[in-house]
Amino acid sequence: MVGGVARGGSLSRGGKTEGHAWNAVRLDSEWYLLDATWGSGSVDDEFVFEKDFRETYFLIPPEQLRYSHFPDQTRWQLSPKPLTKAQFNQLPALTPAFFQLGLSWKKLPPRKLRDPQMLDLKLTHKTDIQAGLLPFGSEEIEGATLVTYRENIAQIHIAPPSPGRYRLSLLAADWDNDSSDSIAEFEVIATRARPHGFPLQEAGYVRHHANLLQPLSGRLAPGTHFFRMQVPEARAVTCGGKELSKIGDIFSGNVAVYNGHLTVRAQFEGEELETLLTYRVGQ
Repeated sequence: MVGGVARGGSLSRGGKTEGHAWNAVRLDSEWYLLDATWGSGSVDDEFVFEKDFRETYFLIPPEQLRYSHFPDQTRWQLSPKPLTKAQFNQLPALTPAFFQLGLSWKKLPPRKLRDPQMLDLKLTHKTDIQAGLLPFGSEEIEGATLVTYRENIAQIHIAPPSPGRYRLSLLAADWDNDSSDSIAEFEVIATRARPHGFPLQEAGYVRHHANLLQPLSGRLAPGTHFFRMQVPEARAVTCGGKELSKIGDIFSGNVAVYNGHLTVRAQFEGEELETLLTYRVGQ
């Protein structure tokens, strides 16, 4: 039994470390690590256990477990270059799913993000990334995050609506998989607000893997704006009722916007127009 602290899993809240225990097992003279607790399921905010077997926590590579587990005894890091507690505290909380999906950071971000605007996540194949910004102890804030894709990079945009402390939670799944896994968690420390945020992303935006290219601001001034977005398999995309020009799966065009709300909708084969995004226009 290996004692220590862990964070970022079903028993941790907001990236904080908590006392935890896991196991080391020796097979054919080699030591391996496993966490039967995290591999058995998860606990919700009411601390109700839900069974969900996760094979990845059994014989997990030490270089992956080190992002979430820190043993009291250095030897159980099973690493030729063990971390200090201070180094561990600076690492972001990454789950095994992060590595299984072939993800990596363009530049490894620290666990605490101060006034962040964007994180760059490198992809090895088509992967659906979702981001949520949550005040500690509260629900996700709509329009505070946006994920855009450029070649093999997922850009995670962050806009805290007011100064304060937040939790940034990232989920990911293979492109054609409806079930997402938690991949990373950060603490966000905002000293200034970005109240305009991003447009409200409806369920269809995520389901159809839409990719907004511009404008990114959730609040627009009245006037003419250039819209550009990628919507795979869409037959047509309208913005405020005006149909955008189509080249491949890229839709773009200038649109006059007025005070109130502006919606972006898409039509797919044999379906009615479906709302993807909603902008605020004016004060």
